[in-house]
Amino acid sequence: ILPAICYGGLCVWEKGRNQESWRFLCLAGFASIPISMTSILIVPIMLAIITLTACMFNRDLRQLWYGMVCALPNGVYLILYFLYTKEIWLISVS
Repeated sequence: ILPAICYGGLCVWEKGRNQESWRFLCLAGFASIPISMTSILIVPIMLAIITLTACMFNRDLRQLWYGMVCALPNGVYLILYFLYTKEIWLISVS
């Protein structure tokens, strides 16, 4: 997953406002959730770095919105994970 995120970041930097590159990043971020627990934290950090550098490189603040949308699935899952580990929100199986 991490090489796919890096490739998507390179496509975003190269193509700028291309929606296809952002869709690829969002799909790769969403695909990282069931693969490993380390991707839940690493992928949003990588997406934040890619988004901030793409905003500065392309001088387009709209890309901040795209980056937040791409990191949303991992962010939601990360919040649910922390709520579960702190025993604030428990799932009971009957």
